[in-house]
Amino acid sequence: MAYKWAIGWMGKYKKRLVLAIIFNIIGVGLMTWEPYILTDIIDDVLMPQKFDLLLPMLIKALIVGLLFVGCRYLTNILAEQAAETAVMRLKGALFRKLMTLPPSYYRENKVGDIINKCTGDVEMINRFLAWVVPKSIEFALMLVVVLIVFMSINWQYTLALICVTPFSALIAKKLGKKLHPAFKAVRKQLSKLNTVVQENISGNRVVKAFVREDFEIEKFQKENIGYKDENIKANLIWLRYGPIIDSLASLITVI
Repeated sequence: MAYKWAIGWMGKYKKRLVLAIIFNIIGVGLMTWEPYILTDIIDDVLMPQKFDLLLPMLIKALIVGLLFVGCRYLTNILAEQAAETAVMRLKGALFRKLMTLPPSYYRENKVGDIINKCTGDVEMINRFLAWVVPKSIEFALMLVVVLIVFMSINWQYTLALICVTPFSALIAKKLGKKLHPAFKAVRKQLSKLNTVVQENISGNRVVKAFVREDFEIEKFQKENIGYKDENIKANLIWLRYGPIIDSLASLITVI
């Protein structure tokens, strides 16, 4: 449902996202093909010392590499264009909505919360559309292709690698459960910080008239330190689970 809602803001630019996904799929195919070319160079050129075949093979590898880079470039450009269009339309809709809301809404909601929803939260949607959607498809497709290739080479070896996958999925799921409330706390603290900044900018004359500069600086510093602490907590959670995930990835190499 979230996918459908976010993509709906792209309008006619949805076609660019589809093209980005297509180029992404082609890029995965080219990336999978490249190791085969290197294998052919070793087995058919270097080992039998048929160096007359080396130049054509190198040209072939170069062409595949350039095509892969081109597909990756087009994927990023098209996805960014589609995402930026969606964000532009969403910001316009949010602003029009804010102009129609009654004064009671602004009394009941903090200014920092409103600013966060119109800036930070919208930018997260931008990242979701421009990066998460294409990468999710790329990683899923890459997993399927790699498993097929590995199974065709050695199915016993592939099954040994798959045994590590459930542990990685379990750790990743646990990491997600820990990070979600941590990043939620970061966003909440950022809202408080934005509220303090906005109130002091808009009420600067009042602050100076009542000589409240020191109090407001201390108030800002308190929220600023709180924002720093929440970010550190979120990063510590990642640092706690990150090495475990990296170790499991290294275990695949050992196997």
